[in-house]
Amino acid sequence: MKALLWKDFYQTWKYGKTLLFLSAIFAISSLFVNGSSSMSYLVIYPSILGGCFPYTLLSLDEKEKWAQFCDTLPFTRAQFVSAKYLNGIILGMGISLLTVLGQACRMLISSDSLQPIGLLKLFIILICISMLATSFIMPFVLKMGVERGRLWYMLSLFLFFGLGGAMTVIITFLGNARIRLPFPGEFLFPAATAVILLFCVGSWKLSIHYYQKREL
Repeated sequence: MKALLWKDFYQTWKYGKTLLFLSAIFAISSLFVNGSSSMSYLVIYPSILGGCFPYTLLSLDEKEKWAQFCDTLPFTRAQFVSAKYLNGIILGMGISLLTVLGQACRMLISSDSLQPIGLLKLFIILICISMLATSFIMPFVLKMGVERGRLWYMLSLFLFFGLGGAMTVIITFLGNARIRLPFPGEFLFPAATAVILLFCVGSWKLSIHYYQKREL
């Protein structure tokens, strides 16, 4: 398992350096942009890209016939899948950290004060977004393969962005309409985080199930 993670990390460093550079550019750009919609795009988009990167790793594995070769090594298919998920989580955490650092600088520039709780919540939100992107894509790609799963990859991105836009509209509407929730508002964030984590665990288990039954 450790060897699989190192192999994926080497590939991420080789092929994903542009993604990290792009994330840094987005974080710096957010310092000079006004407007909630532009800000949301600059903050969220790098995390989505990070969550989609395991698909790139899978495509590289299939191109180089690594998946077939890995079956001859003392690794289980569950470990193969888990390495991809863990790589996506770690990469998403790194990108989210870059974004949060950018927002911390923005706070210091605009108001000369930090909001640690707000930055922590943003960090958790960005990690959840990255994990959701991975969880939407991986099960069907692992079931059908990279080539056949490319259409689902594109559709899942559209679906993901559509859900994000819908959630933004709903939250804005609830805030403007001052609708009272049937439960204390402070429970909403941890409850949503727990639901997302459960969804990601379910996706992880489903991906392992699909890949174990797949003919390579």
